[in-house]
Amino acid sequence: MTDSYGSSFVYIYTNQPPQINIPKYGVFGEDYDTIVIELSCRISELEVYNSSKKISYSPIEIYSNDASGYILKQIWKDGSIRFSIDSKFIFQGITTYFSE
Repeated sequence: MTDSYGSSFVYIYTNQPPQINIPKYGVFGEDYDTIVIELSCRISELEVYNSSKKISYSPIEIYSNDASGYILKQIWKDGSIRFSIDSKFIFQGITTYFSE
């Protein structure tokens, strides 16, 4: 979603276990297995490749880029998404749930 000022709301879904335990969410694999990271940011570049309708919530790769921003990337069996965001972004929050 993009607002009239050019800021986008990005929701990143992953089944990647967190690097640190956050007690309020419970135990990964028991209480939840999906994490949704919510950001408000400006997207400067976007590439999407999906050769099928299957999407998986694969691990997220985050890199610093030369334009003082970040590149976020997810790759799954039949596709990928890669986008660049400005270094100024607002972390909106995290939600978790157990997928079925």
